[in-house]
Amino acid sequence: NSTIKDNFGPWLGGGLWIWDGAYGAPPLITNVNIENNSSGIAGGGFLSNYTNPVFENCTIQNNEATGDGAGLCFWGNSSPVLTDCVISGNSGTGDGGGIIADGGSLSMTRCTVVNNYTSYYSGGVSIKGATATLTNCTISGNTSPDGAGIEAWSGGSAYITNAIIWDNSPQAVSEETGSNAYIWYSDIEDGFDGEGNIDADP
Repeated sequence: NSTIKDNFGPWLGGGLWIWDGAYGAPPLITNVNIENNSSGIAGGGFLSNYTNPVFENCTIQNNEATGDGAGLCFWGNSSPVLTDCVISGNSGTGDGGGIIADGGSLSMTRCTVVNNYTSYYSGGVSIKGATATLTNCTISGNTSPDGAGIEAWSGGSAYITNAIIWDNSPQAVSEETGSNAYIWYSDIEDGFDGEGNIDADP
């Protein structure tokens, strides 16, 4: 039930930076707004190294980073779990305007990733060498020069069910060589192979 707002981190984690969860329980972040923070390198709103944070009913919006993960940045085999969260209006110059998961695993349920931007790769969700599971999520209005609304790369894998991925630029989903997205029962702009998928303006 807190707000983390209008802060600047010259290095990492403009709003909040949590390092090395081996020495304590995974952080539980509930009903928290993380907004209008900025970072000189990565994780404009939040950065995690080697931790397994749990986010419930949180809003991460309008944060900035000059590196990866303008909204949320998960490094070093972190395994975050996000439920009922909104990641919106974040902007950066590295990978993942909304979120980057670099290693580890990412779980998202009933989350909305909208209107994020990066001047590099993957405006919405960047899955770099990680395993991501997204269920009942919406990814829309995210932009970048390259990548997609969600991109799997550097050996990453994304498993997506009951999602809407629409109106992202330059494309909805991107898979680099050696990386894969598996999508079922979802509405994907321009279509995507998988059981139950459709291509219809939501």
